[in-house]
Amino acid sequence: MILIYPEPTKSAGRSAEVRRFAVAYNVQFTEGSAVVRDGLPVERREALQRALEALAPNPRPEISVAVSADERTRSVMLTRDLSVTYLATDDVLVVLSVHVRHDFTRVLLDESA
Repeated sequence: MILIYPEPTKSAGRSAEVRRFAVAYNVQFTEGSAVVRDGLPVERREALQRALEALAPNPRPEISVAVSADERTRSVMLTRDLSVTYLATDDVLVVLSVHVRHDFTRVLLDESA
């Protein structure tokens, strides 16, 4: 299931309306990534939205990394502590997963040594 971000809003006497970003790519979330998004504190959700608004006009910036052979599935650090894996196809950018980085000192492999 894919959820459109922001979610539909209902107003009195009207059917549900969907607000979309005014950009080339429509941003959508998978159900799992929407759960992570919705669990973020308000300031982190706002940062995620601003970052995705910046990513949507060009979903293949130089700092993103292709994680599939056809280069449509990509990963990118959006902020210091938020990254996403997403699929960019046609005019849709589907956020597959949202990753929150909390503690950079606790790692499995310490490469600083």
